[in-house]
Amino acid sequence: MRGRAQNYLRWFNITLDFSIWIRVCVYLLLFITLGVHSSKFDVNPVTDDISRLSVLRQNIPKDYKIPVHYVPKEEGGMCWVKLNVFYLEESLQDLAHKFGNISSNRKDIIIFIQMLQELRLNMGSLEPIMYDFECHYREERWQTAQYFDFVKDFLLAAESREDSDDCYPPPCPTTSYTGGYIKGLYFSPVGGVKSDEKQP
Repeated sequence: MRGRAQNYLRWFNITLDFSIWIRVCVYLLLFITLGVHSSKFDVNPVTDDISRLSVLRQNIPKDYKIPVHYVPKEEGGMCWVKLNVFYLEESLQDLAHKFGNISSNRKDIIIFIQMLQELRLNMGSLEPIMYDFECHYREERWQTAQYFDFVKDFLLAAESREDSDDCYPPPCPTTSYTGGYIKGLYFSPVGGVKSDEKQP
């Protein structure tokens, strides 16, 4: 009788262990399957939210003069995203403060601010490269359409990871430019980063 009970317990333990392993395998397969599925169908949040720019562009008066501190793309090259992320985030924060807490414009702008904050934190320290390109920074005030063209180009460049760790600044500009941002081209008077401004 005792031997039969021992055999039964041994069989029960084996069955229990086998069922545990089956569960582990099932969960593992589910995890792998869901992981592959999510990686295939995951949509970049930049692509999801970039449509909000057209809404902001329509909602904000066209004659707004929005302050911008930036490096032209032709001068920043593959480092353009790194050079502009801090001041673009700062510019959007200033713009958000112009709207009330319940404003849809403010909520949409905050979404982009959070995206830029995450991007900037993942880039590490930006002070050295910003210092190297100090003489290439421009200060302007753009109308709404020009401003959001710039924001859109920046987000698309960040999404496609158009950046590099090896950044070599060109010679400091010696000529003046006409202010403006049109179809991916940047034109502005020569300016620099002031020593008393907040640094990243």
